[in-house]
Amino acid sequence: MEDLFIEYMKNPIYYQYLLKFKELGKYTYYHMIDVFTLSTLFCRKEGIPNIEDIAIGFLFHDIGKLYTPVHLLKKEGKLTKKEILIVQKQLEKGYDLLKQIGLEKVIYMAKSQYERITGSGYREELEDEELPKEVQILKIIDRYSVITLRRSYEEVVAVSHAIDILYNESHLYNKELLNSFIDFIGIYPENSIVSLK
Repeated sequence: MEDLFIEYMKNPIYYQYLLKFKELGKYTYYHMIDVFTLSTLFCRKEGIPNIEDIAIGFLFHDIGKLYTPVHLLKKEGKLTKKEILIVQKQLEKGYDLLKQIGLEKVIYMAKSQYERITGSGYREELEDEELPKEVQILKIIDRYSVITLRRSYEEVVAVSHAIDILYNESHLYNKELLNSFIDFIGIYPENSIVSLK
């Protein structure tokens, strides 16, 4: 992981965007690194090929946030419907930006991360079988990272509680991948029965 990250950062354009994320604040930057690390390692576990080519998409999946008003990124509590629409526009911006910096191969990471397997997501209402496996993985890990990374105004959430939340939202994710991710993390919700084989 470290070698792959260092290799990416040899590209001056990627490095400049990494610095821009740091300027957005610790939470946004740590989320970016968290998702990159967990998604890449989990994709390796799942045997997804060409991981060195697609992992940069995990790193910059939220690149559109660079266009999002900072006060919305740092807002405490839920966003209004109007604010949600503003944030959703980051998808188009992120898509365009990845294209500009030569990352056409991973444009779909920024474009499809808010789709839902039920077909009710944003922006093309794609269903489970239409979403690449790595995007389905990104959706699970992005949510897990959001829950477990502490913002300045929030209390720390235990990993077991984060897993509970993911299970409660399991209708939004590929269930096989969700269960595999839980095994990958190695922490289970309270009162779980674990079969040792």
